[in-house]
Amino acid sequence: MKAWQKREQAPVGFELAWLYSIGGHLISNHRRKQNTTAKLIAALAIPTFAPSAESLAIADIALGAAWAKLKPAEQTLLSLVALEGLPVSQAARALGISPNAASVRLNRVRARLAKLLEVNE
Repeated sequence: MKAWQKREQAPVGFELAWLYSIGGHLISNHRRKQNTTAKLIAALAIPTFAPSAESLAIADIALGAAWAKLKPAEQTLLSLVALEGLPVSQAARALGISPNAASVRLNRVRARLAKLLEVNE
């Protein structure tokens, strides 16, 4: 139906390629909608159970241990962005570094913290 509606736009001599292009776009859009819908349903799903007090305590201990292994500068940057909710540009200004440097450092410290948490699990 889309191809029929846009038939005047078909380049002469390249009609088949044009049809494949339209079909590819339709399939991509359909898949994107399906993935978005699935992610939305998963995000809105209500957990069927609450975590146990023991699992929360273990997670807190693991996070505390991982946090202690970070350098003070890493802790400061991560706390400004993650805990205080500052945008990276404002955290960079507070630390006296460029926003680009703050972004790079933040990505590195997040990866390091994630790795430390994986080891402790």
